[in-house]
Amino acid sequence: MYGYKEHTADVVLYAEANSFKELLEELAKGFFYFFLEIDFLKEDVRITQSMQIEYEDYADLAVSYLNELLYNFEVHQQILWKIKSFNVQGSVAELILQGILYNPQKHPLKGAIPKAATYHRVKVEEKQGKWYAEVVLDI
Repeated sequence: MYGYKEHTADVVLYAEANSFKELLEELAKGFFYFFLEIDFLKEDVRITQSMQIEYEDYADLAVSYLNELLYNFEVHQQILWKIKSFNVQGSVAELILQGILYNPQKHPLKGAIPKAATYHRVKVEEKQGKWYAEVVLDI
């Protein structure tokens, strides 16, 4: 599950899931759904992209992950949300992501593309077997 909360000129993206990997997937879906018309249930993954992210904690990983997704969208026109593989080696997360290429006719913009995911009030935590995250998106 993912959603949004109002926050001055920015947007707070929140997500919850049963595992940290699923939490990252929900954050990705919420991130792209914020500014694109897309139905993830109707999309078949067509591309695969590997990603390495150095991080200090789960909050840092969540913010860096969203910013990497933004970079891949802006530079390579990729919409990546499905995590095929997620491995941690020390302070480096290695991911293999799947998704689709952006097609403006099929996935028109419905709002401003975020400039960045920020560390302002970022929160990632596990409570009673569930994972929760809140990340402020700079619009």
